[in-house]
Amino acid sequence: MSRAQGSFGGAQTWPRSLREASVISLSLLAAFAMGALFMRLVGLHPGIAYYQLLRGGLGSVHGIGETLVRFCPLGLCALAVAVGFRAAFFTIGVEGQFYLGALGTTLTALELPHLPAPILIPLAMAAGTAAGSAWALLAGWLKVRLGVNEVIGTLMLNYIAVLLIDFLVRGPLRAPGSDAQYTALIPAASMVPRILPGIRITWTIVLPLLGALGVHLFLRRSWAGFCAQAQGINPNAARYAGINGARSVLTAAGISGALAGLAGAAVIQGEFHRLQAGIASDYGYTAIPIALVGNTSAFPTLVAALLFAALDVGATLMQLKASVPYPLVKLLQGLVILCVAGLPMLPWALRFRRGLPDTVMAAGASEGDQ
Repeated sequence: MSRAQGSFGGAQTWPRSLREASVISLSLLAAFAMGALFMRLVGLHPGIAYYQLLRGGLGSVHGIGETLVRFCPLGLCALAVAVGFRAAFFTIGVEGQFYLGALGTTLTALELPHLPAPILIPLAMAAGTAAGSAWALLAGWLKVRLGVNEVIGTLMLNYIAVLLIDFLVRGPLRAPGSDAQYTALIPAASMVPRILPGIRITWTIVLPLLGALGVHLFLRRSWAGFCAQAQGINPNAARYAGINGARSVLTAAGISGALAGLAGAAVIQGEFHRLQAGIASDYGYTAIPIALVGNTSAFPTLVAALLFAALDVGATLMQLKASVPYPLVKLLQGLVILCVAGLPMLPWALRFRRGLPDTVMAAGASEGDQ
């Protein structure tokens, strides 16, 4: 029972949590050390570069605000990926679900401009959430009913969603009298207000926190979450235990799409206030490594999303003040992913490598005896 609780629903012990935090901290130090080495190789000063990176992302009120603005949709998209991966629904479709969520929110807000803000804000947000969930459920249905691989299915649905938005903002939904590729502004009553004047962060910042709490409760405290994770760990064992695998996949897909759609709604209502081409900013694709860095757990995934948001925002100042080229910034992000996701597996890989020759030799000897 204790092992099952540790895997699915129980609280982790403090020593294990501290050990994981230590491994992640060492992995981050290794990533930044390798990044410093690359900077030195091209003639840059790592200390100045990292100072500007920290200053740009977290060193001022404006920088913190911009980091949180990017963190909001990035965190929700990463949670969407994490939920799908836990149920072995390896979704690549968060980008498309984000677009559908943005579309659903925009259409609802534009069609109901006379509703008061206390009704229109949650209604438009719910419409975006439902649109994202429906788009993900389509991919889930293709998987469980027709056997379509979810990686291929969600990836193809991404292209459909992106091209659909491009068509709509160029034609039927384009703002009247404008040649730009965006819709009219949504009504003021549907815009989420800012927390402080002069800073772009709005009350949508609470959405990733609520989303992480919901994901945590779903995975750790609900029977549906237990079934979804059992399906993800071993579908054959889950089937033998009487768990409906198709239902678990669809449940995880629906929740994943809802989180991605909510991210699209948050960007429309809290940041851009209109639908436009390229609004997703690759949130859906960036969320995949973030979820892996967070070990597909709710709150660690949010911490990883905050780190990547700070890296993205701080990278601008690092380029301007320390002359660090943008490809080197992306390299640093890749090193973070590589170290945090890969270094914890190194001891296991070394043990496996040392034991491999004996295993192979034993198998060969048994075949010779036969």
